[in-house]
Amino acid sequence: MTHRPLMTKSLLDGLKLVVVLLICAGVLGLTHDHGDQAKVPAVLTKCAVCHRPDERGRLSRIAFQRKTPEGWQQTVRRMIRLHGLSISVDEAKAVVKYLSDHQGLAPAEVRPITYDLERRDIIERIPDEAVRLACVRCHSFARIAAQRRTVAEWRKLKTFHLAVFPTLVYQMRQIDWPAMADRAIAYLAEHYPFDTAAWRRWPKKAEIAGRWMIVGHQPGRGDFFGDMDIRPLGEDQFQTHQRVVFVDGQRMERTGRAIVYAGFAWRGSSQAPEGQKIKEVLHLSEDGQTFVGRWFQAAHDQIGADVTLYRKTHQMLILGLSVRSLRAPTSGKRVTIYGTNFSPALAPEDIDFGPGIVVRRIEHLRPDELTVVLDVRADAPDRERHVRIGKASSHARVAVYHRIDYITVVPPLGLARLGGIKMPKQHQQFEALAFTNGPDGLPKTRDDVALGPVSAKWSLAEDTTDPNDDDVKFVGTIDQSGLFTPATDGPNPARRKSNNNTGQVWVVATYTPEGARQPLTARAKLIVTVPRFIEWEIR
Repeated sequence: MTHRPLMTKSLLDGLKLVVVLLICAGVLGLTHDHGDQAKVPAVLTKCAVCHRPDERGRLSRIAFQRKTPEGWQQTVRRMIRLHGLSISVDEAKAVVKYLSDHQGLAPAEVRPITYDLERRDIIERIPDEAVRLACVRCHSFARIAAQRRTVAEWRKLKTFHLAVFPTLVYQMRQIDWPAMADRAIAYLAEHYPFDTAAWRRWPKKAEIAGRWMIVGHQPGRGDFFGDMDIRPLGEDQFQTHQRVVFVDGQRMERTGRAIVYAGFAWRGSSQAPEGQKIKEVLHLSEDGQTFVGRWFQAAHDQIGADVTLYRKTHQMLILGLSVRSLRAPTSGKRVTIYGTNFSPALAPEDIDFGPGIVVRRIEHLRPDELTVVLDVRADAPDRERHVRIGKASSHARVAVYHRIDYITVVPPLGLARLGGIKMPKQHQQFEALAFTNGPDGLPKTRDDVALGPVSAKWSLAEDTTDPNDDDVKFVGTIDQSGLFTPATDGPNPARRKSNNNTGQVWVVATYTPEGARQPLTARAKLIVTVPRFIEWEIR
């Protein structure tokens, strides 16, 4: 039997033409029927072709969601990938900027999920069981919490998943996914609504340009301080020049550019001459005086620094110290204080390190940096205290201790990914922190005093899970700054059954405190797994 086609080519082409004409008629009819097109911002004309404005000019779907800049960028990319959206890079940037400004998130709404935007691998705390089962099996909770929707839009998100990922019901067959999704949507609609007081009261415009003071810490390298000049380029874009000094004396300068979304979300990049490109994710506080966030390498976002920027004023400000802790008793200890607007008339008696510490003299004094020589008496109490100079605001703290009782390794659970062939390697940076027991004399209780990072010796050890474990030979190496570099991906003929170089090992830190006879040790677990083949703006 000969089968005839259901449609001839000419008939199919004719239907396509009719569909195109109907679409065009519908789009062109918007202005004629309602005058809606005039209400749609020019920057969103690409969107309005498919997302029909209502009588108030609100674009369907789009107008009833709020997202971070990364969230809107993901949306634009999905429109290109799934729906064939034709849009230039500059047009896409303009769309993301407009939507982030007008339908973004307020600082208070972003704060709980900044870890994902700042590229931190952490163990998330999922507040709802249905959300964990229906949603977080596939992506992070931060990706959900980085958006706000109306009740109807949360419900449409379920429909979207069923349409685009129809196999998920089978993949999650151990649960009734549609029913679980309904429970999750009820939770999300209540706790992450479209309309919030935080967004209504956020002014969405703040003064950014000027000089800002920098306080930062890069694990494996140490604390750093400095300043950054921010010059406006127009349309919330800025040019930057950073100058920082690490506590080991190394100085660094970088220049860069940034854009600020919704008046507070800083997304920038900078680079030192012949240096690595650094990405910057910072968020401005509600009072407009502080940026908090993270800088990280563009090529390896696991390597980065925690950063805080303080707006420079005419007042004296103490940013931090060249040390995190002081041992008692100590004589003639040199400590550098970093800050701004230090008076040339400062005297030793103006500088207060708290009980049991005496500043003998000022050895070096500049407007942004001064070095003092001090003594720590034997009766100085073991505790952390602020360092103060008159009535100046101070962010500087120092802890006093008589002995180091134990160390810990952070993070306690690390994750690295193989790479080097198809995908870049994902490193893991570890750091050893010292503590002294508090007044109760017991380790790892709430009254212990944190003393800051110490220069430990690093090694790897087998985390034996079966009798033939040999992961430590193949997963990678760790250097003496605590940076683990994973091995290459792909089957390894040198391993049993040509297995990949994945595995599970212990990262061991060893440190001998000053005056101690025996070293202190601590360890953290490290999982080395396969590459991340798909990378999203929000994971």
